[in-house]
Amino acid sequence: MTNLEVDQFIENLEKKKKTAIRIRGKSANPTKELTFRYSGVAHAPSVEIDHGKQTDYYEFEKAFSKGNLSELIAKWILFSNKARSASGQFYLVVDKKSEHRFQKIISEKDLDIEVISI
Repeated sequence: MTNLEVDQFIENLEKKKKTAIRIRGKSANPTKELTFRYSGVAHAPSVEIDHGKQTDYYEFEKAFSKGNLSELIAKWILFSNKARSASGQFYLVVDKKSEHRFQKIISEKDLDIEVISI
């Protein structure tokens, strides 16, 4: 998954969704950092879409290794929990070549995550 593909995906989201969209790294309207209560670790999702009564989160993952897998899973659980508490959904956006590997982990861990491949 290239940066161009990520940018095009975000552009398509902006065209489809006529609501507030926050993008990590943008100075005008960046995403908010999320954390578990009493945890010192915070993560900001790649994209946050506020629909008014619900909020969806999107995270882009290009790859993973066994060394960082537990950290990634913790981040996904955080985003999934925050989305669910805001009546939204967490979407994990991955490369088409890696989709099966991500799906396998998500199903093994029984995570509430919608996978989108680009």
